[in-house]
Amino acid sequence: MPQYEFCCPDCGTFQLQLTMKEASSAAVCPACGQSAVRVYSSVSVMTMEQSLRRRMELGAQPQVKRREEITGLPLHSHQHQPITRPWQAGH
Repeated sequence: MPQYEFCCPDCGTFQLQLTMKEASSAAVCPACGQSAVRVYSSVSVMTMEQSLRRRMELGAQPQVKRREEITGLPLHSHQHQPITRPWQAGH
């Protein structure tokens, strides 16, 4: 059964477990009996560790690398190597 949050003007916020059919925009405060309005907030569907969140954020930033950094070969070294894939055109 879902929990709904309500706010009493005197007592503050409290939560009630109600069925979806019973949930409305107002409820009775269990402490003082006054009418309390329902508080609407965002739902947290998924939580993740801070380290994972940081890796995902850093992964979204593009990284510019030179060919030498990726392959270890100089920029124009492919011109002197034999083409091992006949279907691939050399540039």
